[in-house]
Formats: sequence, structure tokens, C-alpha cells
Amino acid sequence: MQELVTKADLKTVLNAQTLKVSILVGMSFGALLVALMAVIRTSA
Repeated sequence: MQELVTKADLKTVLNAQTLKVSILVGMSFGALLVALMAVIRTSA
């Protein structure tokens, strides 16, 4: 039973890490997109 608990905890931790990473990537992508649009506007 102890093994099952640790496996479940590990899965939860992994899911939380994946969520953090995807949020960071999404924020970085959004900032990049905004910067790109600003560059396009200033050059247009």
C-alpha cells in the first residue's frame, strides 16, 4: 500500500511541474507575440 501512495504523490508532483512549465511557456510565448506585434507596428 505504501508504494501506491508514493506513486500517486509522484504523479501529482509531476502534474504540478508540467502545469508550471506550460504556464511559463505560455507566458513567454505571449510576451514574445506582443513584442513581435509592437515591432511590426513600429516598422509599418
